[in-house]
Amino acid sequence: MALDVFFLDRKDKMDYYAFDLLSYFAGILDGEGCIAIGKNVNRFGHQGYNYALYLSVGNSKEALIDFLLAKFGGSVSYRKPSGQRKRDFWVWSLLGREAEELLKAIRNFSVCKKEEIDVVLRFRSTFFEPGANQHTIGMLDALKIREECFIELQRLHNKDRN
Repeated sequence: MALDVFFLDRKDKMDYYAFDLLSYFAGILDGEGCIAIGKNVNRFGHQGYNYALYLSVGNSKEALIDFLLAKFGGSVSYRKPSGQRKRDFWVWSLLGREAEELLKAIRNFSVCKKEEIDVVLRFRSTFFEPGANQHTIGMLDALKIREECFIELQRLHNKDRN
């Protein structure tokens, strides 16, 4: 990740640039972004689902998307004009642990998506880093929490549409 967000939860080490950058990104995410949990059928013949955290921002201004890519890493996809959308459209995205770390760093700056951030941080707490003590929560409990978070995030998205 271009910006080392791992130290940014300690205010004594946060410089003004990082503070401004994170608060700016929180505003972009609140207005133009999407926080999602993807759920797919397990492809390897096992029962159950695979879950993943997705963070994305879509915009018709390529410069904004290039800025996000340069500052936070991730990936960019392009969408041609189609249907009612008459302009080019770019989508910046960040996944998994990197998305989690960025959301932790901006949580206190968010106005509109703080509840969503809390849900996905709970979701991500069920994932284990290689070599970590995995006995604190069982796999069945982890899958249950992931499904609860998936449903809760959908509820929050639907609430925002009404």
